[in-house]
Amino acid sequence: MFSNIFLISCIFCIIVNYDKVCCSDSTPRGAEIRLTKSCLRYGASIGISKLQRDLRNKRLPNFNGRVGPATWNAENLKINHMNIGHYSVTPIANMGVRVSTSGISVRASGRVRYSVRVGWFPIGHTINVQVDASNIKFRLDVKLNAQGGKPVLRANGCSASIGHLNLNFHGGLAWVYNLFKGVLANFLKNPITQAVCSEGQKIANIKANEFLRNFQVKMKVANLLVLDYSFKQTQATSQYLDLLLRGEFLDARNPRSSGVQPKAFSTVNSSSRMVYIWLSEYTINSAGIALYNAGRFKETIDINNKLIPADAKPLLNTLIFKDLVPKLYEAHPDRPIRLKIETLKAPTVTMETNKILAQVQKKISIEVMSEDGKVVPAFYIQCNIKGHGKAKLFTQHSAVYVGGRIDAFTWTGQLGGSIFGDIDIPMNNKLITDIVQAFVINTANPILDKGFPIPRIPGLRLINPKLTVVKNAIRVETDIRYG
Repeated sequence: MFSNIFLISCIFCIIVNYDKVCCSDSTPRGAEIRLTKSCLRYGASIGISKLQRDLRNKRLPNFNGRVGPATWNAENLKINHMNIGHYSVTPIANMGVRVSTSGISVRASGRVRYSVRVGWFPIGHTINVQVDASNIKFRLDVKLNAQGGKPVLRANGCSASIGHLNLNFHGGLAWVYNLFKGVLANFLKNPITQAVCSEGQKIANIKANEFLRNFQVKMKVANLLVLDYSFKQTQATSQYLDLLLRGEFLDARNPRSSGVQPKAFSTVNSSSRMVYIWLSEYTINSAGIALYNAGRFKETIDINNKLIPADAKPLLNTLIFKDLVPKLYEAHPDRPIRLKIETLKAPTVTMETNKILAQVQKKISIEVMSEDGKVVPAFYIQCNIKGHGKAKLFTQHSAVYVGGRIDAFTWTGQLGGSIFGDIDIPMNNKLITDIVQAFVINTANPILDKGFPIPRIPGLRLINPKLTVVKNAIRVETDIRYG
């Protein structure tokens, strides 16, 4: 791949690979993901549904107690039914989220046995019991931390209470048990609330983290770069939860940070969509820095290169300079030439509202393949290219891709290194512009159109994503569905 192709690919095609938000727009981060209240509620709905499924048919631990001279045992208690009424999810600053529920009802069944000793003789009886608990309230605090660059959930506290609990005994001595109904009900409240909290914490600590472990921290791009979007920290408001990510491209062979400080970018206060993703200028510019420092922006283009479009090959011949540089054609008539293209400094991208601007400085050396097989340097053009482009989202094989396209470019430059004495080629000459067009724009756009998928957690789909270019960043807003 040509250096100029790679340049544009990293500047435009990499243009929306990843993600982050507003709690403090000055917080250094390359990318950001915002989970709004509708997203958090959707995630909670999945957890609540699982909590209901997991608690159904759950067996409670056996336990016993004493009422006066009698002892009793509750055994084989099993939850047969559970229903959760209202629930809410609230982001909590410096913590994570709080899931609160009310109106939970639980029905369980099992057996209760009492025994009492009269003199030397033990007397006992076992009876079936149905437990109906209602108006149960449940609150679970979940803290979101970073571990190994990935988000990790931890249940930070749980509380549950039962508003009403009723026991129905079935059997010949039910009237005896009804005498102790109130006492037994108080004993039964604790194992039920413990079961609710235990399952809720298990979903947060185990099930949710099994899902989050699939979050891709690093992704290879074209086997040359690694995109590092390690999770750094969380910030929360009453409306959303923000995940701040590193968002930096690194050289795949020598993955070290450029040390450049990310620029601040503004985020939107809207929360009408479930998820908002920001990819900053820093992220995209880090790709150019990594490639430049690794020496990736040095390429030689000749007529044998398979990536050259067919209509560009005639430009790789001295015939094109017959009128513009007569001495070159006279010395090497109808000979192939090659271009050595070198980027003089790391390219930069600037983002304005609905605009993407890229700038790169190139040195294009023209060399002639002489009849005796030698490579003869002719002259070089040192140019400053400014490109105007756009990014797009598209779906392929159920994955969302980001592609790009260069709409227009301008350039300025100067000549040097001529072996034919003074030559004068106006920098606005159509031939030189055609060379830049052919070997930068026309070769880059097909690659940019193919794009690449936005990394995602398997099973999580983006619904109706929309891309917008904003000041210093690209924003993707979307709804999500799981499964």
